[in-house]
Amino acid sequence: MSTARSLFVCFICFQGALAFRAPAFPTRHSSSALWGKVKRGKLGREIDAATAPVRTKKNKKSTIASKKTDANISPALAEWMASQEEDGVTTSTDSLRTASSTTTSSSASTYTSFDDEEDPSNRKNKKPMKQSARKAAEDARDVRVKVLVKELQESLESKAPFDVILNIIGEIMNLPAANFKQLSASAARQDFRLAWVGSDEAVCHVGTGLHKVPLARLQEVFLSFCGRNRVEIQEVIRILGPFPNVKNTLQGQSSFTRDLESDVVQWRLTWDSMVDGTGKEILAGKDENIQRVDLQVYFSCPTVLIAVVPPDADNYAIKRADPLEDQGQHVLVFVREDNLNEQLEALRVG
Repeated sequence: MSTARSLFVCFICFQGALAFRAPAFPTRHSSSALWGKVKRGKLGREIDAATAPVRTKKNKKSTIASKKTDANISPALAEWMASQEEDGVTTSTDSLRTASSTTTSSSASTYTSFDDEEDPSNRKNKKPMKQSARKAAEDARDVRVKVLVKELQESLESKAPFDVILNIIGEIMNLPAANFKQLSASAARQDFRLAWVGSDEAVCHVGTGLHKVPLARLQEVFLSFCGRNRVEIQEVIRILGPFPNVKNTLQGQSSFTRDLESDVVQWRLTWDSMVDGTGKEILAGKDENIQRVDLQVYFSCPTVLIAVVPPDADNYAIKRADPLEDQGQHVLVFVREDNLNEQLEALRVG
């Protein structure tokens, strides 16, 4: 009975709820506007909502998955691709082997040793060796020259025949000469004495020729390199009778060039002043009074100097076919003199 009553009450309540309805209220929409990006100092432009772009998120997982997904390949195509890869590997391996063998054979045939190339360290080591070898050669030459000069002086003292004297002079001339600049341009004074001359014309070529006057005899001739290309010749002339000896001194400049083909030095002496027997110096003054003397030096070293008068007075570059021709009439031989002052005092002109 109670159950039926409850059902009845519920039915009545349901009917009442259906009968009662709330009034309908009108729906209101709020007005809104879409604006663009705000710029500094002013608003952006207004954007229509209908045309505004819609941003959507990309599905990265699907993209990544699509990349990782392998394309379906037919079995025949896969087999063909595998065969092509095997052939390419074999071909590249063979080509590499061929290139390697070609390179090896080429390198073996074209290999050149570079041991002979000089580096700075080898040059530094070789320079002292060359200097020592040159010094040894010069010492050997000087020893040989001193021996030959001694033989020449002994031959002159014994009045040996001309052939013996010329043979000794020729042997000296065949030796390698020293640098002539060491004599002409050296700061130290070097003195020489005229040991032998082939003719009177040759000695007059370099001197004053005053010994040709009557009752005059030429005693000695000394050649001196005074340093810095200065040169002088001192002639000692003896006058017959109760007269003292006379010394004439020629002073001037020295210049030279070397003939590269024959290695002969073309030597020029320019006399610009003279000191006579009374001690009076006479300057050349004008260029026309300057005396120029040309000689060809065939051998020079600190011990001996051998010069030859050139055949052409206007062109001293022209050489004689044989410097010892005509029994050596054009040759002058100067030997080193270490005691010039003592020699001049002995001749009573010091």
